[in-house]
Amino acid sequence: MAYSREVEQSMRNFYGSLSEKDRRRYAAVEAAKLSRGGKAYVAGLFGCDPDTVAVGEKDLACLPDDEAQGRVRKKGGRKKASLADADLVPRLRQNLETHTAGSPVEPGALWTNRSAAQLADELSEQGHSIDRKTVQRILRDELALGRRQISKKLAMDESADRDAQFKLVQKYKAEFLAQGFPVLSIDTKKKELYASYVESARLR
Repeated sequence: MAYSREVEQSMRNFYGSLSEKDRRRYAAVEAAKLSRGGKAYVAGLFGCDPDTVAVGEKDLACLPDDEAQGRVRKKGGRKKASLADADLVPRLRQNLETHTAGSPVEPGALWTNRSAAQLADELSEQGHSIDRKTVQRILRDELALGRRQISKKLAMDESADRDAQFKLVQKYKAEFLAQGFPVLSIDTKKKELYASYVESARLR
């Protein structure tokens, strides 16, 4: 570990506050401070690709001349996937429709349990050429959608009716939304915690 956890967290916070151009340049500066393995360490710390750090190194080598000048990117280049394919984001929204939870009015509180790799494969099968990283960018920057995966600490038996239950819930959800009623997603993990207390009391 090159830095303490506190310093690493401060670095990540600062990295997240920068534009795309400044992020790769800051990553390149931090990588240059370290010896062998610095690029891989920085890429893992910031969650970016090592190639991004390499591009930042090329940017730094050209300074003080800056082709991008006041822009985040240089003129030209590839269009965003969502602009090149107008049906991409609507299709992605549709694929996420029954896999999204949280608050749509609270920043950072909307999430899905589907991975970017799953969504990329699904979109490719539907005729949209896209990779996992592009899906991640669209989820983060255009849909403000995070990723959460439910994990259970208490072992429970599988229910044969589980799939049918979810389908029934989705049916009611669609009916209520069509009538203009709100639909609430309620976290009920406290019930599991209470159940563990009850079981513990029985064992005493």
